[in-house]
Amino acid sequence: MSIQKVPQVPFAQIANSALRDSRLSFKARGILALVLSHSGEWTATLRWLESQSQVDGRAAIQSALRELTNLGYRTVHRERYGDEIRTIVTWKHEAKEPISRPTGNLTVSEPDGQETRRYKEHHPKEHHRLEHKKDIFRFEEFWKIYPKRVGRKAAATKWQTAVKTATPDQIIEAAKRYRDDPKRDPEFTANPATWLNQERWLDEYEKPKVSGPVTVMDLYAAEPCEHGDPMGESRCALCRRK
Repeated sequence: MSIQKVPQVPFAQIANSALRDSRLSFKARGILALVLSHSGEWTATLRWLESQSQVDGRAAIQSALRELTNLGYRTVHRERYGDEIRTIVTWKHEAKEPISRPTGNLTVSEPDGQETRRYKEHHPKEHHRLEHKKDIFRFEEFWKIYPKRVGRKAAATKWQTAVKTATPDQIIEAAKRYRDDPKRDPEFTANPATWLNQERWLDEYEKPKVSGPVTVMDLYAAEPCEHGDPMGESRCALCRRK
């Protein structure tokens, strides 16, 4: 018989139901425990999570985050703060409550003496069809702004998976930031399917620098003459002597 002994060291308070949720992989439970051990508001980017493990890579962490998001331990949405749009990630100690679908023609009582309204039966197939059309429309929006348009069919497939984890607005806005990132090398731009599969909308991108007004010098700066005059041969005194 093997006896396991665990010392009582209350370094962090985490719900037992979360740590014992058999629907979560051990890596997902580990990330959840790590994050919940920090209270208040703080920054936990994907790169920061990668830096906390010398074993697990980006793909393993992204897979664990998807598990936590799907079960409601983690929610992601965007909020506007002045001119800045921030990604807000909220972590919970317990999973979201299961949603039960009412059966039959139910009536719901309205407060303040309002009229009773009849419950409208939900048709999953029709709802799925409408959502699918909406997702296709939003994919077209994503496809038009993404900086590299290759592998459309593969990208569309990955899009259907991505919108189950993040909102279309979140993905599209992140694609715009990726497109405008001054550090993005066009030769090494990720294919759209790869970008979606790796959940790159969670990455941080630099904002493009705001340039000043264009001057005459700027117009001719790319065409200096052989003497180095930035105004070109037509304005260089030495070139005109030829």
